[in-house]
Amino acid sequence: MNERPCDPAAELRLDPDAYFVTSREDDCTIVKVLGSPSARWGAIELRTAEVRVDDRVNIIQHPGGDQKQLSFFHNHVVHVGHGRVQYLTDTLPGSSGAPVFDKDWRLVALHHSGGWITEPGSGDRFFRNEGIHVDRIIDVFRQAR
Repeated sequence: MNERPCDPAAELRLDPDAYFVTSREDDCTIVKVLGSPSARWGAIELRTAEVRVDDRVNIIQHPGGDQKQLSFFHNHVVHVGHGRVQYLTDTLPGSSGAPVFDKDWRLVALHHSGGWITEPGSGDRFFRNEGIHVDRIIDVFRQAR
């Protein structure tokens, strides 16, 4: 049995002159990666998605750079709007940027934060997690095209 963990890190070369866009409001940066890293690790399809209150969402996270963790428990969406998806799915600090998937493993958001989060529109605060809706990420992506 090989007790050595899989390659924990790989060096990727970026080409920000070819493509770079960032959105402080949406907590994301998109930059061109040189080569074909998806040939080695695969890729998550970036396409518009519909997510509704009471849908279930799952998160694959590496909190604080630790080993991969999957969150399937208590995973209901409680708010969708203003480019945000709020959910009760468990996360740990350091999971920002983790993909949020629907029950069919389609990307619906990128995890952004957790804790006492303001619900857009109502202004009320609730203890929950929040992701940036994939449709908003696509809008950010198109800004630099």
